Amino acid sequence: MERGPGHAATLKIKPGTGPVLAQVDGQHRLGFLQGSPIEFAFMIFLGMSVNEEMEVFRVINGKAKGLSSSLLDFTEARLIGEDLAVEEPALYVALRLHEDPDSPWFRRLNLGGDNTVGTKRIASLRSMRVAVRRLIRSANWKPAPSASRIAALAIDFWRAVQFVLPQQWAVPRNHVIAKGIGVYALMSLAGVFIEEARGQNLEPDFDFFVARLSDFADHIDWSNNGPLHGFGGVSGADAALQLLLQVRSSAIGRFHTSYA
Repeated sequence: MERGPGHAATLKIKPGTGPVLAQVDGQHRLGFLQGSPIEFAFMIFLGMSVNEEMEVFRVINGKAKGLSSSLLDFTEARLIGEDLAVEEPALYVALRLHEDPDSPWFRRLNLGGDNTVGTKRIASLRSMRVAVRRLIRSANWKPAPSASRIAALAIDFWRAVQFVLPQQWAVPRNHVIAKGIGVYALMSLAGVFIEEARGQNLEPDFDFFVARLSDFADHIDWSNNGPLHGFGGVSGADAALQLLLQVRSSAIGRFHTSYA
């Protein structure tokens, strides 16, 4: 330790010494050390703009255990600002679903919840962001349209889900369509529909999605105790999508057989 002018000092640590310092984040944690005989050094930022404070918040808390990933996503969106649609299109679409009054998800996404792909919690901003990426990948665009166009398609799709499955949508606690697994699988399914529309020169709008979903959606038990119960993780979401596609294929096959 080399003393400097006033209360300043320079601490030099030899390489290979091992951990000799500990960083404590938050005054509420320092409260437990009030009886310590050790003098603590403090670091504080003064005169920062709101955006600068948000950036510091993300840097410090980005890997903090227990901190909401959706809260970090929301902070990231506000930091990026007007360039969000270009820099992070999936996050832009997820926020549009939450903020657009025409969206069935209007003010329903959990902005403070962690990412989950299970069957217990209503979708968070983070899980919807990842679900949008699944839609984009499933749609197989080359190249992908603008983020605003993808948002419009996503809103139309979820309006169709709400129209075809009104009872399930009205009681999200008892059904999986508004929870992790359901959202992941359905957004991937939306991408499948969009690719089909492109191949058939059809417009993937609200009416198109209603027609596609009406073929089979009511054949599925969307309750928490239905066939999607127990699916978890990304592999579970992929398996859930395959289940939806199988039910759809069977329903369409029975329809054609009955009219043959």
